[in-house]
Amino acid sequence: MAFGTAATIMFVFFDCGDLSMAGLPAEEFALKRLAVVDHHISNPLYGEVNLVESAAASTSEIIFNYFKFSRLAIDKAAATALL
Repeated sequence: MAFGTAATIMFVFFDCGDLSMAGLPAEEFALKRLAVVDHHISNPLYGEVNLVESAAASTSEIIFNYFKFSRLAIDKAAATALL
């Protein structure tokens, strides 16, 4: 089963401590750029871009802090999605 399309250039993983947690064989992500936002201390930094904060209680906390740092507004829908 192919995931994404030929035009897919990047996958972004949230709260996925390692690629085996993605739910698909690693071959599905071959030749694709990977970005990872995670809080697991065991994360092996498998992405090309890694935002891993093991001191954070959750990945939602990392995203919230990014919004706050960037001075981006968090509306009700975004706040609910972070729960």
